[in-house]
Amino acid sequence: MIELGNCLVTGAAGFLGSHLVRGLLEEGYPVRAVIRNTPLELEHPNLEIVRGTVEDADRMREVCEGIDTVFHTVAQLSLLGGKAASESYRRSAYAANVEGVENLSAACIAHGVPRLIHTSSVDVCFNSEV
Repeated sequence: MIELGNCLVTGAAGFLGSHLVRGLLEEGYPVRAVIRNTPLELEHPNLEIVRGTVEDADRMREVCEGIDTVFHTVAQLSLLGGKAASESYRRSAYAANVEGVENLSAACIAHGVPRLIHTSSVDVCFNSEV
């Protein structure tokens, strides 16, 4: 079994992220949970909740310090998909889904984080038409 060490979870208040945080804590791992606006209704002695967004490169460098494993669960996607999304939505989604991944990856490299686990959604490829 791989030792994960200190874990960081982006999107920690989302569906996948919140379940992942709980699972990691149950396994005894220390977790730094990154949230944007939605609160993470959880208290645990091994849990540190921090505010931030993947679009903020400086903040990502800060939160990656001292981390051994990053779980990236942030994604901005439209449940309507395709042409239903506005231009402003597409710009915002690009900032989160592309530039955010670049920022987080650069932060991991800067701090020598050995593991970055990137999650995604089938909606990214198929616009919910599976």
